[in-house]
Amino acid sequence: MAPSTIVPQIPLRKDGPLVSRIIYGTWHLTGVGNDTSLATAENVLERIRACLECGITTFDLSDLYGFYEFERLFGDALKLEPGIRRRIQMYVKALLLLLFPSLRVEVFIHDLNFLSITKTDIVKPCAVKPNVYIKHYNTDEDYILSQVNKSLENLGTDYIDILLLHRQDMLMDADEVARAFTQLYAENKVRHFGGSNFTLEHFKLLQSRLEFPLVTNQFEISIFEMSALTDDRLDFFQRKRIAPMAYSPLGSGRLFKKDTSDPQTLRLQHTLASIASRLGRDVTIDQVCYAWLLRHPARICPVIGTTSVERIRKAAASVKITLDRQQWTEIWVASAGTMVP
Repeated sequence: MAPSTIVPQIPLRKDGPLVSRIIYGTWHLTGVGNDTSLATAENVLERIRACLECGITTFDLSDLYGFYEFERLFGDALKLEPGIRRRIQMYVKALLLLLFPSLRVEVFIHDLNFLSITKTDIVKPCAVKPNVYIKHYNTDEDYILSQVNKSLENLGTDYIDILLLHRQDMLMDADEVARAFTQLYAENKVRHFGGSNFTLEHFKLLQSRLEFPLVTNQFEISIFEMSALTDDRLDFFQRKRIAPMAYSPLGSGRLFKKDTSDPQTLRLQHTLASIASRLGRDVTIDQVCYAWLLRHPARICPVIGTTSVERIRKAAASVKITLDRQQWTEIWVASAGTMVP
């Protein structure tokens, strides 16, 4: 039976690429921890199909995932259903080198039905990167160009829709990055560019060197991490009419801890359960968390991370929930532990 909810699409900015309002993050499909059972092309394709049925057409990937192996696995999943391939948009992040070297790439695949995002730039020490002994970031021109070409090969495509620099590199030469971006754009290997975890000044610096607009910035926003509400980031992106992406929208699982003694978590669990019960018997606390982000006028796009098909559908259904101002503020108060001024 087809899901009753179809997640809408929005442009990241004026004349920018379309993304689904809810984005699917693939990190947990890479076999995090000791569980590698989901890291097969068949399982990845099953989650892709579940997302598309709900209108979630944008997928968050990273070359760092699975120790640089997940991009290829994602590409293998697409090969199992060749029709999907022609309908996708790719977004990639570049920059990080970690202790088990890694570039984080996010791929968003789109077709009114499919959109994918790739991140890169983190380098980590690992078997694939034998010369890397410390996690670091790399935004050198040659590195960005090399990683994008590697992502294109792994994903089995000739272009990426959006390239995001994954982390703010303290050694970033904005002119050098701009040269790499301009070359990739001219060669039609990348169609749009953005940042991830960028401060406003870092975002403005890179934008000042480019002839085309950056289309988004991805950073952590949730009921546990609300600093973007007050440090001017959301105000800036709303003023620029740029939709930001929010990773860890559920606080990296803190919401579901049953044996916690943390006062903030306990307050939020109680408040969310109360609001969910008032909204309807089928509403869950995670849906209320997504609705809290979706309510903000900056057009935040939550990046969900569940591997459960049922939870994917529940997340999609959160677009039908609209919190009123008092409900939204109840949640803010529970998180902050104080009333609004």
